[in-house]
Amino acid sequence: MKSFKEYLTESKKVYEFKLKIVGDVPKDATSIIKSALDQFSVSSVSSGKSTPIQEHHSEFPEHKNCAMTVFNISTNYPANSVQVRDLVGAKLNVPLNWAE
Repeated sequence: MKSFKEYLTESKKVYEFKLKIVGDVPKDATSIIKSALDQFSVSSVSSGKSTPIQEHHSEFPEHKNCAMTVFNISTNYPANSVQVRDLVGAKLNVPLNWAE
């Protein structure tokens, strides 16, 4: 029979999010995202992958002729996508309709 400690270590969950931001993103966006989501114990943040400038983005139909940057974020504590978007958007000074 497994001990409680073994069950606890096996049940560790990681919460993953994909954050998409349209427009320009600062060079130090990764560190800003980590500090914005510090309360959720961030385990990793990708460096951000930029898409080429496109006339239309399916996620942001109101924005035209702009690039989009995608960040993969993992946290150790539960959060929802709205919390992640709002906290990061406020820290990066990005309007809410520019992040998803």
